[in-house]
Amino acid sequence: GQRRMKTADLGIEELQKCVDTLIVIPNQNLFRLANDKTTFADAFAMADQVLYSGVACITDLMVKEGLINLDFADVR
Repeated sequence: GQRRMKTADLGIEELQKCVDTLIVIPNQNLFRLANDKTTFADAFAMADQVLYSGVACITDLMVKEGLINLDFADVR
């Protein structure tokens, strides 16, 4: 509920002080991938895969040559 959301928001604020980039994946995004038979372990594996895919796409933008070359400052 509200208490968990406030705790999560405070955690995000604290993390932002210590990192260059912070990626937040809302739980609602995982509900689109899960079903009634999805276990907690499977849900965490899905979250890992979503995070991996996002980071890989951003990294590819910076590392691979394309029509427009980007660096970290561009995608930040």
